[in-house]
Amino acid sequence: MTSELRTKTKLYNLLERLDLSYDEAEHALSLYAHNKKFDKDLDDAYNVNNDDIIDEDWDDWHPNDL
Repeated sequence: MTSELRTKTKLYNLLERLDLSYDEAEHALSLYAHNKKFDKDLDDAYNVNNDDIIDEDWDDWHPNDL
């Protein structure tokens, strides 16, 4: 089995498992791609680097935190 055939089989099995038609899957992938591009464009516009905004101390909000 070639890599391309394996990929097509996995995609078909996913559509079956999620009970999606081809048109529904195509629409969902289109929405995902649009949202991904929008998020990237938004990050670029505001100069956001997602690696730098994760704050491990986000819940340390009070000096006498229990």
